[in-house]
Amino acid sequence: MKIIEVTELLNTPIEYKKIKESDFIDINNISKEIVSKDSEGYVLSDLNSKINLLEKDTTIINIGVGLGKWISP
Repeated sequence: MKIIEVTELLNTPIEYKKIKESDFIDINNISKEIVSKDSEGYVLSDLNSKINLLEKDTTIINIGVGLGKWISP
């Protein structure tokens, strides 16, 4: 795991994009996955099993705060 300084985070721009269903060409080709928490309440392992970081696509993750998403695999 790489440890970064707070100043490095402050200088990183946050990308905000509002995405609507109409932005996609084939709305019928959208898949939805349910991500489950593990016994400790974290979603990281199940989330990692459902996304392919090597595939170039648009993946929208809608998960509440405090569920362990930020931990590096």
